[in-house]
Amino acid sequence: MHADTSLTTAPPVMDAKAEVSDAVRAQLALRAGKMASFDWHMDTGIVESEAKLRELYGMPLVGQQTVDDFFAIIHPEDIPHVDAAITRAIEQDVDYQAEWRVIHPDGKIRWLGGQGRITARDADGTPQRMLGLNWDITDRKAQEEQLALMAREMNHRVKNIFAMIAALIRMAKSRTHDVASFADVLRSQVFALSDAHALTMEYSSSQGTAQAIPARRIVEAAVAAWNREGGVTEIVIDVSDQVTLDARQTSALAMMLYELATNAAKYGALAQDGGTLDISLLREPGDRARLIWREVLANRTLDPGAIAAAQDGGFGSVLLRQSALALDGSLQQDTRLQGVEVTLDFPI
Repeated sequence: MHADTSLTTAPPVMDAKAEVSDAVRAQLALRAGKMASFDWHMDTGIVESEAKLRELYGMPLVGQQTVDDFFAIIHPEDIPHVDAAITRAIEQDVDYQAEWRVIHPDGKIRWLGGQGRITARDADGTPQRMLGLNWDITDRKAQEEQLALMAREMNHRVKNIFAMIAALIRMAKSRTHDVASFADVLRSQVFALSDAHALTMEYSSSQGTAQAIPARRIVEAAVAAWNREGGVTEIVIDVSDQVTLDARQTSALAMMLYELATNAAKYGALAQDGGTLDISLLREPGDRARLIWREVLANRTLDPGAIAAAQDGGFGSVLLRQSALALDGSLQQDTRLQGVEVTLDFPI
């Protein structure tokens, strides 16, 4: 008889254990997801909540709270759309979903997300009870804001690049009659802007703003095609690590350097064996920098046509001056039979 009694009483005990086990699992799942549950008695306004929910709102961990107590902590700008979400759930019998900010007693602002469902109504359909969850989405909102900032910064940079290319085309229209020469210049400038953009992205912060781009990187990129073992020209680069640029300066300097390199490859030190190219970019007193681009030809002299083009304000000369202007700098250009020397002083 004793054995039979134990068998008949075992199922209720097992059911109770199963219910406890399910409750524990649910609680662990909520904690793992950093969620907190609430039970809102909509007829009385009383909200049954666990300690985690009160912690999310910065509320006292003891005592009874009403829905008005929770709303008092919601950011005033967010109350209308939270109200609208609740009204929609009541009138359309859909789940309640919303995101909002809360202001803690210490002034800190946190973002919360929430979902709820009306689980009981009276005979007239008036809601009596809502069960739901809240969770902290502050980190996610911060990441979304960073992405939005980066997207805005990217949009700004791309617009600037297109504006620069459009300006180049306008300048060329009035100053260039040789389509092939214009194509060469435009090609080099597109490469310059592309490399400058790549560097800007590489050194961008999480907010999308370029921080302290090393000038050495853009100088090396400008002459990379010729600065390799077995190259026809000796290239010496001396750039101070103390010279760093922002995105605007990087683009302007790249345009200048790529134009100088293109000219050097056509007429100057990069055009044949034996020449030398010295590039220095050093920090000067008063938060300024000085770029010196010096070409020395060997066994030949610079083509008189190239000298004339540099002196009569051709497209290349205008491009150099515009780049210097974009850097708020002063430009000096000395083109002689023996080579070219360009000096740029600008603030950093």
